[in-house]
Amino acid sequence: MLRRAGSRVRGVFEGIVDHIRCLSILGGAGMGSRVELFAAIRWDYQREGLGVRALARKYDVHRRTVRQAIGSPSPPDRKRPVRPAPVREAVAGWIDEMLREDLAAPRLPRESRP
Repeated sequence: MLRRAGSRVRGVFEGIVDHIRCLSILGGAGMGSRVELFAAIRWDYQREGLGVRALARKYDVHRRTVRQAIGSPSPPDRKRPVRPAPVREAVAGWIDEMLREDLAAPRLPRESRP
């Protein structure tokens, strides 16, 4: 028997429906996006009371990732590696010189098209 709209039973039911939605987002071949992964980890941490190790095992991630998810709703930005370009640096002067010459050269006339 269902009680009135504001009852505890309805609140529990809505929580279960939200959890099922969260699982359906993450179900299938992969986890989906990292934002969804963080949302699922936060959900299980807050609602289910699972620990960091249990969450790491459940979602097959490092404990560091679980701690990041608990601390922030959005994942940190991806770090861009700084890679040296030794070949480009060797010819950068020649390329700059060619571009300067090209800017100073007169424009070529356009051909008339039929």
